[in-house]
Amino acid sequence: MEKFFGKYQNTKNENFSEYLNYKKVWPFIQQMAKMATSYMEIAEVEPGKYNYKTYVVFQSFANVNFAPGEMVVSKSPMGQNLNSWYNLEGDKLKMTVKEIDRDGVMEDYYHEMEDEDTLIVTHPAGDGLVCKRWFVRCAA
Repeated sequence: MEKFFGKYQNTKNENFSEYLNYKKVWPFIQQMAKMATSYMEIAEVEPGKYNYKTYVVFQSFANVNFAPGEMVVSKSPMGQNLNSWYNLEGDKLKMTVKEIDRDGVMEDYYHEMEDEDTLIVTHPAGDGLVCKRWFVRCAA
């Protein structure tokens, strides 16, 4: 887990608009998401317990504490109920999200280090489309 610890700034996206459309994100939130710089932080809060946070300067999208394998209950930025599980799978941090309000749709998001300072997050986007987002380690 240690290699994932740190604060990251989003620097590049691939198929992000298509991903937001697939997720049926409200148009206003889509525009904000595309215009604002996103950040991600992953930290250890105590032995075996971690914090995962994604946000833009003015809005937090996720701020959850987790232990690998345990379910986390949260809400999406649009208020959808989510159940999430975080696990290490090989050299990747896998986040599985079950969308309770979308008939229990389950999707996997993979976090992997491209190099020691670049984190790539891969999102499913339906119909075989994949969204990738690059985050570069920045000062805390």
